[in-house]
Amino acid sequence: MESSSSPQDGLYCIRNSGTKTSKVLVVWDVDLCKARNYRLFEEDSRVFLEFEITFASLSALVEHYHSHPLPNHDSLCLQQPYGYIMPR
Repeated sequence: MESSSSPQDGLYCIRNSGTKTSKVLVVWDVDLCKARNYRLFEEDSRVFLEFEITFASLSALVEHYHSHPLPNHDSLCLQQPYGYIMPR
């Protein structure tokens, strides 16, 4: 088990927004040593972070950003959901 004081880059979770009816994708950015928050939008049964790329489902969005950088970032991708324990 790692004893690192900071979470791994790309660690993420999806939570309800505290102020809106939408959800928020929260991603740990090691370069900033803090979490980045991305509001999840839903329109016409599509889910997106930025309107240029829309997805049929939240799982499709997550799958896409596992291999593509998040908006406004050159290299940050989703890596592992918060609380997930790898099988042994």
